[in-house]
Amino acid sequence: MIDLHCHLLPGIDDGAPDFEETLRMARKGWEDGIRTVVATPHLFWGQRLNRYADVRKLASEAELFLKEHDVPMRILPGMEVPTQPKTLQLLKSGPLPTLGESVCLLLEPPFGGIPHDMPEYVERLTQAGYRLLLAHPERCRSVQERPDCLDAVFPPDLPIQLTSHSLVGEFGPSAQETAVRLLSSGRPIILASDSHASHRRIPGLRDAAEVAARVVGTAYAHQMVTDLPMALLEDRPVWPP
Repeated sequence: MIDLHCHLLPGIDDGAPDFEETLRMARKGWEDGIRTVVATPHLFWGQRLNRYADVRKLASEAELFLKEHDVPMRILPGMEVPTQPKTLQLLKSGPLPTLGESVCLLLEPPFGGIPHDMPEYVERLTQAGYRLLLAHPERCRSVQERPDCLDAVFPPDLPIQLTSHSLVGEFGPSAQETAVRLLSSGRPIILASDSHASHRRIPGLRDAAEVAARVVGTAYAHQMVTDLPMALLEDRPVWPP
């Protein structure tokens, strides 16, 4: 399986604080069947701008460290890009970080709600050549209140990333119910862990894929953690259930 959203790089955001925790997280993921992780630290953390060159270097170091400790997991660089004005300011000065070597950008909406100027972000980022993957919309309050509000803002073929922990109920009933409803949204869907630690929100996809299979079927649920994330990483078309 492929996990497109995971905070396992050490000491760079609110994920793993050190390489030992990176190893513990990777072992959890490996036991679950995850073989490739896209490490996606926050683009902005506190007052710091995390630079993609540093993330690439750290991802390579983490992959080597894991291999030396008998976890031959593939670690690709990526970042989680927030819907904030400073993101658009950064866009003026150069390229934004994407997932692996693709043109796919993991766009994070605020948990409070889809901002009124989200169409501007979508327009400017797509015009700049990026393909958008919307991170964990089921945890966004306005989407929980009206899941179809996404249709007024995002193109119907824009893929969404649901979080495994939402589907299994770890973020509460609202996030779980919204995630289940979004499985029937008609959009391409990626399942990812958004893991931050080895003891909570662990890197795991299998249980959530089993929940998703009750709605979208076993075949598509499997594709949500294999073929579809690979298609995004390779800049190929993705498809809905």
